[in-house]
Amino acid sequence: MKKLFTILAMMCLTMVAQAQEVTTWETAGLPVTFEEFVASAGTGNRYVFRMPSISKRGWCDFTSVAATDATDVTIDNLFSIETSTTDDTAFKLKRFKDGQYLLGTSSSSDWVSEEEATDLYLENRTPGFTDPEEVEGYGVEENAPHYISMDNIEGNHFNNGNFGFRGGTGGWSAYFAYSPI
Repeated sequence: MKKLFTILAMMCLTMVAQAQEVTTWETAGLPVTFEEFVASAGTGNRYVFRMPSISKRGWCDFTSVAATDATDVTIDNLFSIETSTTDDTAFKLKRFKDGQYLLGTSSSSDWVSEEEATDLYLENRTPGFTDPEEVEGYGVEENAPHYISMDNIEGNHFNNGNFGFRGGTGGWSAYFAYSPI
């Protein structure tokens, strides 16, 4: 009987812990800081991403342009960050659902093996906004520790609004990362 009670208690605690995870827009809370995100490389921490722009508020899947509406998190929105095996200053974005890695081009993205993946150079870069009304959350300066830009070797930023690596520095080329998932 004691074992049964212990098992039931553990199951209840697990369910309570899971209820506190990010699953919807309302449960997202605050994004992790850039430093926390980088420090988690290789740990398997799962993240969901969104852009700080209110015109593209959905969770990113890095396969299609982010939705304009806030949506529930699905397995398609879960990612982790890995340290690159080819460049010790670079990282790779790993998709949780199949273990594939981002291969971004100038106009699209594909998901490939780790050896073929794009090396990403992470920057804590505040995006440029042409309209202050476009900024999601507290504001540009208050969010400064949270902005994450994923750049390729040429210094172009992965843009999930116009899709692919681009030179533009607007609100579609930086991300907020939320965890734990």
